[in-house]
Amino acid sequence: MVARANVFESRSFPSWYTLNTNNVIIMVQDIITIDPSRTRGTIRRTWRKMVGCGHAYLLARRDLFNHVDMAVSELGFEYLRFHGILSDDVGIVQYLDQDGDEVDMDCLNFTNADIILDNLVVEMGIKPFLELSFMPKQLASGDHEVFSYPSNITPPRNYVQWGNLIEIIVNHFQERYGREELESWYFEIWNEPSLKAFWAGTMDDYFKLYDHAAEAIKRVNPRLKTGGPASHDGMWIPEFLTHCQQENVSLDFVSTHAYDESGAEREGNHVIETVTKARREIDDAGIQGLEFHVTEFGSSPRLYDAIHDEVHQATFACETLVALDSLVDSISYWTVSDIFEELGMPDRAFHGGFGMIGIHGSKKPVYNTFSFLNQLGENICEHDARDLPAGLGLLPTLNERGQLKILVWHDERLGAAREVGKVVINLHVQKKKPLSGNKVDLDFDTLEVSKDLGNALRIWEGLGSPRFPDPEEIDLLVQAGEPEKCKHAILAEQDDGELVLRLPVHPASLVLLTIFTVKKEEKMVRAGQVDPSVDQLDL
Repeated sequence: MVARANVFESRSFPSWYTLNTNNVIIMVQDIITIDPSRTRGTIRRTWRKMVGCGHAYLLARRDLFNHVDMAVSELGFEYLRFHGILSDDVGIVQYLDQDGDEVDMDCLNFTNADIILDNLVVEMGIKPFLELSFMPKQLASGDHEVFSYPSNITPPRNYVQWGNLIEIIVNHFQERYGREELESWYFEIWNEPSLKAFWAGTMDDYFKLYDHAAEAIKRVNPRLKTGGPASHDGMWIPEFLTHCQQENVSLDFVSTHAYDESGAEREGNHVIETVTKARREIDDAGIQGLEFHVTEFGSSPRLYDAIHDEVHQATFACETLVALDSLVDSISYWTVSDIFEELGMPDRAFHGGFGMIGIHGSKKPVYNTFSFLNQLGENICEHDARDLPAGLGLLPTLNERGQLKILVWHDERLGAAREVGKVVINLHVQKKKPLSGNKVDLDFDTLEVSKDLGNALRIWEGLGSPRFPDPEEIDLLVQAGEPEKCKHAILAEQDDGELVLRLPVHPASLVLLTIFTVKKEEKMVRAGQVDPSVDQLDL
């Protein structure tokens, strides 16, 4: 066996022993034991079902198509949600017949809508989670808009017209893509009507909007899935459920949005709190078979918030997605790409945009949160990490190849963790089947995303923050977005019963640790992980 010596002495540490090294506080967890032979549950991977993407008309752009395609191919997203399929830039509604009183097929133009959805369904193989917004001007009762692109937020002048429009549109999509395909789609009525910025009507007006749309969709095919209220911050859910029950309105899923607004310091996780409360309200309603979809979430609802580009976004997303995996049917990150123009097209590579992919195709740290989560095994291994301090998380899993995949994250913005520098976790991995057996040793590998690794923002700033990077600089940014092997030394030792690792976890970082079997006579190999100046000891 081989051990890697480092700055930590080979002795037992008391729980959360602290020491000052170059004026940095280091906290050392006593022992975290992982038993791969026992499980405490499974991972549902609800983060993979859906991701958000700006508005419909932008999906005709090849660069945005490429970003979505990359995320679908690498991260496995199944559904794409976006604003504005009814907006006037997509242009479905051209005019109204009979002096503006009727909607029929002659009034409509599906050229742009078909191109957009063909790109998704036919070329890319991702399904729409189709948000039915915004109001076409031909039907609108006013002229209030929310974004720089056509985005009318007023109720329809005539709700019967609205229902007829939805029926014709959905029937067209069913004829084009087939009944079976459409039965796998979701139809979400509107976006955040609980905010005046997105809905100029009242809550009762929204319920009326939903009722007419849901009835129209079910006229096309009663097996199609409709839902709402797509509210902000878990709002309107009890009222909406009561309305649907009392009025016998079709409802297949409940949706809401949740954002955290803590900034540089936080004491909790508002997204987890909001979604947990909403889950309880849905369960209390007693409606059988309802799905629950968080159709937007993030660390901040504000465009141009710097946290979207930083590693803190990655650690926050990791904490949130792990905590909510068992409570939702999907939770959708907003958004997949910085090609996004609610307030106009961004004019610099990093600008605090919502996307997990930058304008020029570089992956932000949060992109690799999803990559790391997807590499976890299905079964959660039994472990005793219940007393980790706020801001530090650990999830050990076993995959079908018999490898232990452990995800560790550290968000030093949370509570007492703000005073901590590096954290060292003492992992004791028991050598039990299916991970290990006779005549084998264990070895490990790591990947890390942190302020210094897998962080394109740091490279962009090092280049002088060019507003319009040239092709060579873009290549550097794309390369910098990939996770890397941990650069710091890791002390490791093992006997016939367990492998012991002292894993340093730096502030604002994610580490994916893979533990696997090797033949007994082979030494541990950690190519590229250990400082060559550190002694390597044969035990």
